[in-house]
Amino acid sequence: MAVPLKLAPINSLLHGKILRSLWPSLQKSTRVDQIDSFTSELVEKKAIKWELQRESFQQEKVVVKDRVFKSINHFAKSFSRDLEAIRKPELCVDIRALSQIQLDNVLSGIVEEECVHDFNYVIKQCIAYQRLPSKEVLTRCLDFLTCIPQVETIVDLSLVFEKVNESFFKNLCHFLPHQSLALWRSGNVDSALSTLTRGYRMQVRNRKCLRETFRTIANETIGTKSEAVLVSLTRAAEDIHQEFDETFLIACVWKNTFSSQWFSDQQVATELFEKYESLRSMIGRRAPSLCYNFLSHHDVDAVHRLIQLFLQYDNKQACSSSLKMLFNYQYWRRDLRACSEIMQFCLDIDLALPEIETQKLLNLLLKRPIEYPKPVPKIIRSKKCRNVIPLSVFVDDEMRKLSKVSIDT
Repeated sequence: MAVPLKLAPINSLLHGKILRSLWPSLQKSTRVDQIDSFTSELVEKKAIKWELQRESFQQEKVVVKDRVFKSINHFAKSFSRDLEAIRKPELCVDIRALSQIQLDNVLSGIVEEECVHDFNYVIKQCIAYQRLPSKEVLTRCLDFLTCIPQVETIVDLSLVFEKVNESFFKNLCHFLPHQSLALWRSGNVDSALSTLTRGYRMQVRNRKCLRETFRTIANETIGTKSEAVLVSLTRAAEDIHQEFDETFLIACVWKNTFSSQWFSDQQVATELFEKYESLRSMIGRRAPSLCYNFLSHHDVDAVHRLIQLFLQYDNKQACSSSLKMLFNYQYWRRDLRACSEIMQFCLDIDLALPEIETQKLLNLLLKRPIEYPKPVPKIIRSKKCRNVIPLSVFVDDEMRKLSKVSIDT
């Protein structure tokens, strides 16, 4: 029993020494933790304070920058406005004091400068006082109104001209072509087509303006607008063809869709070609000019598709003229392979080209130098006009020019 009584103090002493030996390290680690936490809190407070100051500084900087830009823009606009006023002062003129020649000169200058504000100022006086320009100047004014476009002004002019000069008013198809084109360019597709159809019903003769307007609409629309617009345009052309036996409008739609890069447009052209016999005969008669037009843009694929359509309906005359144009185009480009394929294709379909094409192919095979022929003038008298129209045989000369452009580019 005596031994445990002596060991107890020894154990307690040992525990005390161990604790005293460990205490400084424990105390030191606690102090280090406190310092770290204090330092981290201080850094966080500084960072938050800096972020707040930076955001407020950036906001002030943006506000100041916007104010500076606004003031600069305002100054620039006012300066440009003053400079424009100095260069082009506002037109203040009373057309009642002008003669007919002076009025024509004023309107011609405004249209040439394309100043819409001055044009509206003068044309409103013309409508109010019924002082109208000459026929040539009026035609330019109507074309300018279709480009702006301003449909209401065209309608007002038509009402005045119906009273003042009814014959000229009827010759211009009651200004309906210009109204239709202005409506089309302003986005009113249905109204434009209905106006054009109404012009066909009102104008029995002299429909040239209406045809030109429809061709302009087709050229500006097909390939760039949506398919819904193409459907509306095709339907209008078919309705006019059915009611007035007018093939020209369908031909305009066919040409633009046939030369389009979109497959859906080409399908529309094929359907129109298969549906209307009058269209097939018109295209067959104009095969050389169509091929020349396609080859002038180096669109050989369109010529290939056109030849396939002619073969499908056994139009050998149009097919022969198209193949001849294509052969000469490839000949002046010195493409021996293409010329050989065209000649072999003619043999396969039992269609003979003239002997001069065979001689040209032989010249390419023997690598002979090509002699450029001089254009032979050919006089053709127009049926509608008494003027003599000089033309050249472009099968050789014009194809050489086209192929030279393609080689150089």
